[in-house]
Amino acid sequence: MRESSSGLLKLLVNEVALGHGYACGESAGEFVLTGRGSRRIVLPFTRLERRVARAPRQLWSTLVRDRLEMQIADLAAGHLDTSRLASVRPLLRTRLCSARTKGLINDVRRLVAPGLLQRVLIDFGDIMTPVTYSNAQGWGATESDLFDIAEHNTRAASRLDLTAADIDGMDDVDIQMLYGATDFVTAHVRWLDDYPVVGPWGALLVIPGHTHLLIHPITGPTVFAGTSLLAQLLVAGEAESRPVSRAIYWWRNRITVDIAATIRGTGDWMEVVPADHLESLLEIMRRD
Repeated sequence: MRESSSGLLKLLVNEVALGHGYACGESAGEFVLTGRGSRRIVLPFTRLERRVARAPRQLWSTLVRDRLEMQIADLAAGHLDTSRLASVRPLLRTRLCSARTKGLINDVRRLVAPGLLQRVLIDFGDIMTPVTYSNAQGWGATESDLFDIAEHNTRAASRLDLTAADIDGMDDVDIQMLYGATDFVTAHVRWLDDYPVVGPWGALLVIPGHTHLLIHPITGPTVFAGTSLLAQLLVAGEAESRPVSRAIYWWRNRITVDIAATIRGTGDWMEVVPADHLESLLEIMRRD
């Protein structure tokens, strides 16, 4: 979305937030409303962009403001019941965020890879609220219970689409893209083997944002070419949206996701620094 369009959405959300006593900030692809007690409201950019995508700009104010006004007012009035687990159970969802995301200190979260956290949210349709450990205690639920429910709901709600990335001059390097019309694309990192994108040694992946994942199946010595290409694609996409993480990850299984490489620099000067275990993997593949 163009910078001017993004600015208009920010202005509209900020007006609604101020009207309800919230401050509006931005964090890794989300508007975050804070300031009324301990409650925070999360508005993914992608959700707002889809709502206005085909509408004339003169209707954006109505489309955004009216829906947000209604749900935020309902939440404040207690019409959206969050007091019982039974009420929110079908609404629980999960997605990944940067470990550097601010304000997560009381949120139900867990580390899934270096620099990546998985969190649980209540999805009301237009707005979300993070699930906190205070919520969990009030519901009599464990962290494990909440992740099991949220993962089940998220996985059942949408299966991502898959397409091969068409990149000039890189026909011998397989780059796949997983994407979908959902705000929970990143959660599917947990279930990468649900899709035909994992090779005998796993897969490399980057998370450019909350709309898609870029993946290189590890099938042989193209692993370093794949690493370099994923880094280039991630850095190139930074002009439009900030990535969830700037690392390249090595997906081995649903339990083990490591850093495969780190990226230094931007633009004309960029350096990809492979992790030691990735270089060891290449040696193993060469012997085999």
